[in-house]
Amino acid sequence: MIVFIFVLLKIIQMTITQLQYVLAVAEYQNFTLAAEYAGTKT
Repeated sequence: MIVFIFVLLKIIQMTITQLQYVLAVAEYQNFTLAAEYAGTKT
C-alpha cells in the first residue's frame, strides 16, 4: 500500500512539472525560455 502511494505521488509530481512547462511555454511563447523557467521552479 505504501509503495502504491509513493508511485501515485511520483506520477502527480511529474504531471505538475509538465503542467508548469506548458504554462511557461504559453507565457513566454518560447520553448527554451520555458524550459529554463520550469527547470528553476523545481
